[in-house]
Amino acid sequence: EQIFFAVLKEHDEKFHSSIILNKLFPTSKVMIIDEVTRGQADTVVKMLEHFNITDSFLVKDSDSHFNFSSSYESNKNYVSVCNAKETPETLLYNKSFVEISNQRYILRTSLEIISNYFSCGGYFFSNALEFIDSFHKYEEMQMEGEFFISNVIDIMIDNNHIFHPKECTDLKDWGTFEDWINYKKSKSSYFFDI
Repeated sequence: EQIFFAVLKEHDEKFHSSIILNKLFPTSKVMIIDEVTRGQADTVVKMLEHFNITDSFLVKDSDSHFNFSSSYESNKNYVSVCNAKETPETLLYNKSFVEISNQRYILRTSLEIISNYFSCGGYFFSNALEFIDSFHKYEEMQMEGEFFISNVIDIMIDNNHIFHPKECTDLKDWGTFEDWINYKKSKSSYFFDI
């Protein structure tokens, strides 16, 4: 229904990000963040509170693209996952893996390789207030370092929230500058002067 962006003030001033995003997505809303947050989960909480979001929402990493065959159901929680065996070109050293039960529930996340499935950058939550509450529980435990969404998901799982894997395909991963350059090399442009 609505797309929300968070942009660092420094980047907005340097690259005019909010103007570009509003041209590309005219109905979107952009939040300008004054300084670097403690990580993605912290940024998401600031956005949920700023835009007064209380219902279901999807967090989508900006450095990847993937396809999925069915919609997210608004009353369920999901982690979008890809099978590492089906994406051999993906660098896995910076991915969060998920352990999936026989009943197709996510049991936990880990930076260690605990299964063939890794998070590909989409996280769906059925209730924004539950996410915020779980973030604050994690915040009390985490004194320093980056606040990852996967850590908040683990807190939610520990508190009996069910997460489902959403299997995705056709992953394009541009998590590093090198990834982006390699992707650009796979595309060609030709100019003909006739």
